Amino acid sequence: MYYQTYLLMKFDLIYLIIFYFLATSFTPELKNNLYEVDRQIEQKTKYEKDKLKRIEQLKLQLETTADIKAEYNIYSKLFREYETYQYDSAYYYINKMVNLAPSLNDQNKKVESKLLMAYCCLSSGLFLESVEIASSIDTTVFNDEYKIVVYDFYTKFYLDMAQSIGVEPYYSDYLEKSISYNQKIIQKLGNNNPRSKPYIVNIYRCQHRYAEAISSIQDQIQDKNMPNRIQTLNIGGLGYFYLMKGDTTRAIPYLCQAAINDIKSVNKETPALRMLADILYKQGDIERAYNYAKLAMDDAQSFNARQRKIEVGDVLPIIEDTRFDIINNQKNKLLNYAILVTVLCFLILTAALIILKQIQKLRNARKFIEKQNFDLQTINRKLLETNHIKEAYIGNFFSNNSAYIDKIESIYKLVNRKIVSRQFDDLFSMFKNTEIIKERNSLYTSFDQTFLKLFPDFVNQYNLLFNERDRIQWSSGEDLCPELRIFALFRLGVTSNSQIAKFLNYSVNTIHTYKTKAKNRSFINNELFEEEIMKIETIMN
Repeated sequence: MYYQTYLLMKFDLIYLIIFYFLATSFTPELKNNLYEVDRQIEQKTKYEKDKLKRIEQLKLQLETTADIKAEYNIYSKLFREYETYQYDSAYYYINKMVNLAPSLNDQNKKVESKLLMAYCCLSSGLFLESVEIASSIDTTVFNDEYKIVVYDFYTKFYLDMAQSIGVEPYYSDYLEKSISYNQKIIQKLGNNNPRSKPYIVNIYRCQHRYAEAISSIQDQIQDKNMPNRIQTLNIGGLGYFYLMKGDTTRAIPYLCQAAINDIKSVNKETPALRMLADILYKQGDIERAYNYAKLAMDDAQSFNARQRKIEVGDVLPIIEDTRFDIINNQKNKLLNYAILVTVLCFLILTAALIILKQIQKLRNARKFIEKQNFDLQTINRKLLETNHIKEAYIGNFFSNNSAYIDKIESIYKLVNRKIVSRQFDDLFSMFKNTEIIKERNSLYTSFDQTFLKLFPDFVNQYNLLFNERDRIQWSSGEDLCPELRIFALFRLGVTSNSQIAKFLNYSVNTIHTYKTKAKNRSFINNELFEEEIMKIETIMN
């Protein structure tokens, strides 16, 4: 029966005073066990949702059930769901069973419901209430099978009382009473009966004979047909016995497996996580120990198990204090690191600012040098251009002067002959026919040709300063029109209107008018027009 082994796995508080001198770092296998517990904890919410779905389905069945026996069975199923999940709800449904049992005219149901109620109160730490309920059951009318069930309750009751009291002489007295009821059960079942094994283990436990308890319980774990809940209790019990022997290395895998099974079955009335938390705390894994202890406390509060709250309450504050100290130390270290990093950052920032200032100075110096080089290049280009223009016009000047001197010399000789021959009329006629305008035009043509050699693309570049309709129509080989000639002189550096007027034989107003009309016709701002003219480049030979 379930109750024959249920009492086996309630772990007492004695192990909390044991010091584990063999504490060592965890092996890879133990770490894997703990990682699996962590992984299952992450799935805890999912398992709980599944359980709540099952409970909801049972409640829906209850609403549609009119049969008293079926109603009792659904109450029983709901009680089983809440039995290790939530005491208040478990008690609610077991109370329903107790009230409904008399209507079934089934003596077994009456006894079963009362015993379940006694166990329910005991699991929550209501010792007085549980023993009152159990005492109200008349065992004289029972057969041996039902007496074993009642004795099973008392073995657990006195064991839990011993764990709860924990002081002499009451501790030993309660253990002896628990042993006495275990022996009564064994006497009725027989020493060789497999059902007696859990009670033999309980006796070893009460007598602190953990090596013999381990040997006996290992045989039970091999039974694959054992219900999952009882198997979990046996596994947890084996871990507990190893722990009480001081063998944490062997205890941890069994406690981990028990904790995993409890998580999967949403069992919140369990000591496995609490015991793991204590082991991990002593091994130095404070963070994981805190998480396990905190989860164990949450489960105890959720289930409303008073003795579990007390047990976890003895462990959790110690772990919290240590964790708090570690966190404070970490904060102090972080503060020191932060100060150090801040100082380093300040020094780095200061160095960076100094470097940036030096870089900025270098950039400014580089820009200044680049500007100076650019200005020098511009000046050199202008000087080369000026020299080129001077060379061209000086060459033209000498060529024109030479031709002009030859022409004057020819005229001089002709005049001299006419005077000697006294041919005054011919001389007068010759001077009368001299065309000064023709000579001036010849000068302009010579100027235009020389200029266009220096600035062959001048006209095209000039026209780009105007819209299509406002451009000057000019063909290669033609003389420059007055407007082009004025700005050609300007491009050569003759910027004075009076000088331009004198060269072209125009008035100053005429020159100004030409310039104004050209500027107004252009899409370039009037103030920038002459700058654009000066940007027209010459062809350097």
